[in-house]
Amino acid sequence: MVDSRQGVNLTVKQAKNIADVIAPLLRQGLSPYQILASHPELGISEKTLYNYIEGDVFHEIAGITVLDLRRQVSHKISKKKSKGFKKRADNKHLIGRKYNDYKQYIDDNPNALITQMDTVYNNETTGPFIQTFKFIPSGILFAL
Repeated sequence: MVDSRQGVNLTVKQAKNIADVIAPLLRQGLSPYQILASHPELGISEKTLYNYIEGDVFHEIAGITVLDLRRQVSHKISKKKSKGFKKRADNKHLIGRKYNDYKQYIDDNPNALITQMDTVYNNETTGPFIQTFKFIPSGILFAL
């Protein structure tokens, strides 16, 4: 049952036929609701059309992307989603720690032995975690 709910329930020919109808209308600024109201022969619901557009089904066929949806582009991010994108107001902790500072240090000290470290998380609370060390001059990657 899970497999039947995955992917797109269209053949390439059907997708091309739908794309041929909706592409010029979307570029004129019509919404998917207006398109489907004037073209009931498409035989899909409004939600399905939105899912196809958001899933890039028509991207390669007709160049239709989410940016072609008028309201999608003009909508503001909801308050709930925008809390995840909170920008830090105070950047004092980044003084001397930005990427440009790193590049400047490398240019000033070409013989410096540089090691880059990163932590790979599977789950932030329970792990497992992988600590990686990359030794830049030799190109060796060590993971623990």
